[in-house]
Parts: sequence; structure tokens; C-alpha cells
Amino acid sequence: MTASFSFATFTADASPIVVGDPEPRYVQGEEIFYKPAEDTAGMVVNPWTAVKFPALLAVLNVLATDVAALPCRVYRRQADGGRLIADDHPVDDLLNVSPDGETTAINWRQALMVHALLWGNGYAEIVRKGPRPAALHLIDPSTVVVKRDKTTRALVYHLAGGQTLPASKVFHLAGLGFDGVSGWSFVELIERAIGVGLAEEAFQGDFFRNGSDPGGVISLAKKFESRQKKLEFVRDWEHRFKGPGKRHGTAVLEEGGTYTPTTIDPEKSQLLEARKYQVLEVARPWRAPPHKVGDYSQAHLANLEASNQDYLNTALMPWLVAFEQQAALKLFSPSERKAGVYAEHTVEALLRGDLLKRYQAYEIAIRNGWMNRDQVCRKENASPIGADDGGGKYTVQLNLTELKRVGEPAATPDPAAADEPTSEPEPEREPDVETTSSVEATNDDPDHPQG
Repeated sequence: MTASFSFATFTADASPIVVGDPEPRYVQGEEIFYKPAEDTAGMVVNPWTAVKFPALLAVLNVLATDVAALPCRVYRRQADGGRLIADDHPVDDLLNVSPDGETTAINWRQALMVHALLWGNGYAEIVRKGPRPAALHLIDPSTVVVKRDKTTRALVYHLAGGQTLPASKVFHLAGLGFDGVSGWSFVELIERAIGVGLAEEAFQGDFFRNGSDPGGVISLAKKFESRQKKLEFVRDWEHRFKGPGKRHGTAVLEEGGTYTPTTIDPEKSQLLEARKYQVLEVARPWRAPPHKVGDYSQAHLANLEASNQDYLNTALMPWLVAFEQQAALKLFSPSERKAGVYAEHTVEALLRGDLLKRYQAYEIAIRNGWMNRDQVCRKENASPIGADDGGGKYTVQLNLTELKRVGEPAATPDPAAADEPTSEPEPEREPDVETTSSVEATNDDPDHPQG
């Protein structure tokens, strides 16, 4: 059987196996079902075999797990512009506890992301009780074909067994695509790069499994007396030097024998460099940064926070937005959307800095009055101070005045209280007559000498 892909879905077509073709390298067993393509280094490449390439498996693990691990809560917008978690909404329970009552939310979302990353599309059937969703059941993406009804032009999802579902009953997480409905399968688009990576894996496995060191051609001065003697010599040589733990042994050749090495040095054949390049080549389409798939050659502690920010913006954010918008379209009614009900991921945990930077940021937020101390405690998973002790108050500079008192005029003393004597008044002193006369004489007599 051969595998044929379309940009939307995967289907398998039966065709006779050609006898007499040269034996290709393959991942064990797949050649029974799928014939290797000629431009994939003789390897079978499809979503089921591609995950055996470690670089692609790392991409799937990091993207699917990170998206699934981020909390996705349902919020209800308030009239003042704020928002509250709508934990009484059934969709909040589906996205954070269990979408189907059988598996956890993180495992369900991981699987949905793996479907979308490999096939370009992840599907789940929406089961409703009344107008609201009650369950989300994953659908095998390899069995889904999306078509438009010829009469109504509405999207119809064709499943295995002849079942069909309207678009309103399918949660469809799609990646990059052409028609705005279905995503492309990146595994199909870069099957050559994946095939080369799988071929390098197979070559390395063959090298360590079958290579013998010393290895090469053994030349003897005379022929063996019999074929049996020759086979015994070869068998003894391989027993001594072939396989793990037997390399770099000391060879002793009898009867004038000489040994000529013929094996290929992996470093000289640039195998290591080629494998490093192939890791990046496969990770590029999914926009996964090198340090997220195990290449830390360009990652440093100094730029790790900036790298996480870039990873969030470039690799994760498109999937988060696609998930949130699909939830808004399929899981909330138009009246709920109009009332301000929506789902959103919490990404702050991914961007948390070190302890000192976090505390400095909290200090700035408290000092400028847009966070209170209890909010900081909750972010650090600590018990709140409590409203009675002032933990819920918003303060700003100006002697940490409460935010609601900013702009009020300064308190002025009561005039009546100011007129009341605070102590016994001192008795009035009699004026000094001589002193007064002297002053008056000094000021009024023009003939009086000055100084």
C-alpha cells in the first residue's frame, strides 16, 4: 500500500507492491504498509513514523505540553472594564478539569495539539446538553475529510464509517493553511528533511551495530585450506571486535596477515554536523527555538528570559490565539460573547523572572497603586494579609496614602480649636517708662545724638 496526502487530510490508497525493487532503509515494519518515497533518503515518512525522529518528537513535546499546561480560564468582563473568573460556566470545567469525563484537561489538550502539529488539524466533537457544551471528544485526524455541501455551501466534516458532523459540532484547531479552514500537514511538506534525519539515525544505528574496529580488509599470505576455515576465521574476528564493548581491541594476525582499515570516520563524513543542522531544519517550520529542542549552544542565562518571551510570541501565541478564538466561536453563544464571556490563557507563569526581579516588579506595582499586597501574595502562592490588616488597600507614594484619598485637599485645623488657649496666659508686663521715654526722645528729638 502507498500513502498519499492532501493538504487537508491523510488517506491511504491500495496499490500493488512492485517486486524486485532494491531494499530500502526503513523504520522497522513500515515498509509493509507504506512504500518509501524516492526523495526521502529511502525512509518511510508519515505522521506515524516522523515522531520517531528525536528532533521532531522534541518539537511536539515542547509545543503541545506548554500549550496544554498553561491555564485557560473562562472570564466574564465587568462594567468597569475589569473581569472575573466565571468558574460557574460549564466551559471552564471542560477546559480545566476534564473535557470528556474520562481524561484530564492537560492530556486532552496535549493530544489535540499533537494532532494539529502533525496533521495540521485537531478535531473534537462537541456534545451539547441544551444550548451549552457538555463534552468534547477527540476525533482521529487521519479519518476526517472537510468538504462543503454542494447545496448549502456549509462546511461538513466527514468521519470514518460514513458519519458526518456540521461545523457547529466540531471544535477544529487548525494551523497554517490555504483555505482558512484546514491546516497543512508540515510532516508532508518537509518529508524530505525528516527522511534525511531518519536516514542519519538509521546510519548511526548501523554504524554502531555492525561496525568493527579494527575494521577493514584482512590480507593473508596464502589461502585458507577450506571454506570452513575461512568462515571460522571471520566468525572469530567478529566475535572479538564487532559490536558494543568490543571496539578498539588489539588484533593479532597470523601467517603473514595484514589489515587495511576501510571504515568511515563519522567526523570526517560530517555526520555530527549534519545531524545538528537537521535538528534545526525540522524545528524551523514550527518556529520552535533551538534551546527548546535541546540545542543550548546559543542560549545563556543572561538572555533566557528574553528567549522565553520570544518563544511565547513566535511559537506559542499563534496556537493560543487559535484555541481561544475557536472556543469563542464554538463553545460560547452569541449572547454570551456579547455579554463579555470569553476564554483566555494565563501566560504570566511562563515569563516569571528570578526572585529579586519579581519582588522589584511587585514593589513598583504597589508603589504606583495598581496592585495591592494581597494580590502579590496570591501570585506568590502565599496566604493573603487580609482586609482587616490593610492587605487589600491600594497605596501610592505621598506617605503611602490610600489611592481613594489622592486629590483630596490637605486637612486644615479647626479655627475654633485654634482660638482656644492651650495654657494659662502670661500676665501682662507693665511698660518700662524710662525705656519708652528714651526711645521716644531718640526718635523725636532732632538734637539728640544718634549712636
